[in-house]
Amino acid sequence: MKASLLCACLAISATAHAAPDTVVFDFTTDPAPRWNEPSQDEATELLRRFPHPHAGGKTCDPNRPGTPANQRMGGQLLPRITTARAAITRTGAAQVVYLIDYCPTGVRVPRTRRLLVLDGTKVALDHELPSAIPADELLATIDVDGDGRAELVATTTADRGGRNVVVAYLVSTTAARDLRLLGTWTALEHCTPGTYPEQIMHRVTVAAGKFRDVASTQRCHYPPAGP
Repeated sequence: MKASLLCACLAISATAHAAPDTVVFDFTTDPAPRWNEPSQDEATELLRRFPHPHAGGKTCDPNRPGTPANQRMGGQLLPRITTARAAITRTGAAQVVYLIDYCPTGVRVPRTRRLLVLDGTKVALDHELPSAIPADELLATIDVDGDGRAELVATTTADRGGRNVVVAYLVSTTAARDLRLLGTWTALEHCTPGTYPEQIMHRVTVAAGKFRDVASTQRCHYPPAGP
């Protein structure tokens, strides 16, 4: 799938010094991505300092709409937090990036995806993701234009016609500390028994400001039916 860009051309300088064929993400070599999560102590302190901005004193219901009464879970659904370390807003900085998905069910409390960049104890960036970037996990950071500030690769899992797919978003920060969506790709298309017999894995690279998406397929193997 070709990248969906906010403009007709990617705003990467022709004089940028990105290495040829810089890998944005590669699910062809590892179709089981691994997101980094903070330690429990780190997460607790992070949520104490940055609670859900729209909770209004309510807690998140872990049950999605329509959950049968005999399958409903009790308690409170904790936010999902993924993290990475890179220079995001300032060249050479040792910054920590967090993507916090508050209340994934969106029940009782609005679902909110918040991107935080901390420079030591100072907040370097604090944005709620817009509807154009519905990502809920931070996969990686990569400097695609060679300016010394990394871009973010964030993902989400969506249902497309009964097939689970991982969608990847490449996001940069502007000089004004705003977010810019550089591209969107299907990263991984999972198998579905009886419908989709192959898993499709994508590898996206960038060179001279142009993205290249190469896909490979893998036959799905299911255990034989029982007696």
